Amino acid sequence: MDYSSPPPSPATNINDATTPLLKKPQSKFLFSATFWILMYTCILVMMGYAVIAPSLWPYFQSLHGTSERYGLVVAIFSIGQCIGAVVFGFAIDFIHPRTILLFGLLMALLGSVVYAISWAEWPLYPARAVWGLSGGLLAVCMGAAARRSQSPEESTRAVGYMQVACATGFLFGPSLTAFCGNANWRIA
Repeated sequence: MDYSSPPPSPATNINDATTPLLKKPQSKFLFSATFWILMYTCILVMMGYAVIAPSLWPYFQSLHGTSERYGLVVAIFSIGQCIGAVVFGFAIDFIHPRTILLFGLLMALLGSVVYAISWAEWPLYPARAVWGLSGGLLAVCMGAAARRSQSPEESTRAVGYMQVACATGFLFGPSLTAFCGNANWRIA
């Protein structure tokens, strides 16, 4: 054993749990109200999509819709979401994310109300399109979470949490539909 070299300093000792190299900085953003609002928005957007998915076909049939046009009603949401992600993603560079989130949530509310009070087949198309445009908020939430993070590691965790929020909304949406269906609550 060579005793000519000095012992390692405490900062380089990887077995010591108190060394500064092993301590991770506490994230202020991941525990902030802003972060939880972004996560809640992701849950709402995905829940709004998933709540409608199981009930769309019976509702469309009750409005005398045909199976040929049903595909368009389903697809128009995703097309709107693709367009909304691009538009909102571009707008976040020039407009504060809070303004975009409020505008998008108001669009989702408008789409939901028009969907709920539809008296014929044709109002479902713009309702689903507007609701789909508001689905572009997912890009805003993830972009805002990544921008507000302090480090690349925190950014990765923040976007990962946003994905968990999306999956949670998508998971609980059909459950909420089943619960409301069993309780005999009717939209229209």
